[in-house]
Amino acid sequence: IMVEVGDRRGDVIVTGHLGWVAEIDGDYEKALALRRKSFDLAVELGERREQSYQLLGMGRARVGLGELDQAKADLRSARNLDVPETGYLAALSLSLLLARMESSESLAAFDDTIRRCRDRLERSLDLFSARYALGTALLGSASSASGWSAPAKRREALAEASAEYNQALQVCAASGAVSLALGDLRQLADTGVDGLEPVLEMLTEAAAHPPTCGATDEGPARGATE
Repeated sequence: IMVEVGDRRGDVIVTGHLGWVAEIDGDYEKALALRRKSFDLAVELGERREQSYQLLGMGRARVGLGELDQAKADLRSARNLDVPETGYLAALSLSLLLARMESSESLAAFDDTIRRCRDRLERSLDLFSARYALGTALLGSASSASGWSAPAKRREALAEASAEYNQALQVCAASGAVSLALGDLRQLADTGVDGLEPVLEMLTEAAAHPPTCGATDEGPARGATE
């Protein structure tokens, strides 16, 4: 309908949303095709914000397909567009991918994510998506640096991350938001980082008993607002 009435930007958003739905359903090939279609139209329209959302979605879909090098390129492009709503999200996804690939760039990438999250939170303390991402990035940075095996350092990092997660939960503990944050944290654990059980249990418990959100946020893959 949007194409018929000439709402091409609306077509970008709806097509991208369908890609997000396909990703949630685990149909990564369909998700990638829809995201690419949406991205191409966003480029044609000069919509940088939409380009960043779709590059982020393309990168996530490629991770699901196991196309890690291409995913890295898409996520890096999404991050480098420096769109405030998506820059930190792309940075976190890229950081987790680099950690999975055992790249020497992962520490710097996590630190860049931390900076982007904090910049975003300067706009509003109620941006829970950025707060969840910050908690995971703090753990990614600490575990990528030397000394993670030291009990004192690990406790300090877990306490700092837990504080961020708790603040995010106070703003929005809805199951969708928590489940997405939990998925990112599990990705970090899957890279071989041990000792994350306290925060994994915290978010697992929160996801199992969700209240409602007290504020709005941009949402991790544009799914919450599209």
